[in-house]
Amino acid sequence: QEEAFDAEAYKFLFIRSPLAEQVTNALARCGGLSPRLWLDVEDGTSLVTWALWVDQLQRAVWTCQEAGVEPGIYTRAGAWRTLTGNNLAFHDLPLWDALYSQDGKPNPSVFNPYGGWSKFDVRQYHDTMDIGLTVSVDLNLRWRH
Repeated sequence: QEEAFDAEAYKFLFIRSPLAEQVTNALARCGGLSPRLWLDVEDGTSLVTWALWVDQLQRAVWTCQEAGVEPGIYTRAGAWRTLTGNNLAFHDLPLWDALYSQDGKPNPSVFNPYGGWSKFDVRQYHDTMDIGLTVSVDLNLRWRH
């Protein structure tokens, strides 16, 4: 029997341009192959208000939903609090939480709730790691709750 896994898409969002437009372009590149688009909320390079981030992110979420793609949020606690004011409006979406461990091993029992989330669906626990063959990856695990 063949084993398979689901592939999901990810989009780093640049707040300097409309997020819904970025999502539309990302979905077009996926060609309908991804059931979920993770929206990365970390771009703090521009001085924008919490309200602008939340409004633009809501438009990005609606764009995913209108295309029949489930949105998810990729972020880390500090970025979410800084960029959205710890907004609770997206707590019903899956969370991909970035929290690097000191020992490079995943630790699912460590989670300090933020943004209304009481759990995470995916954890990035280590940044770029060389796995050989000149390929580097981030280390992530999905937890089934």
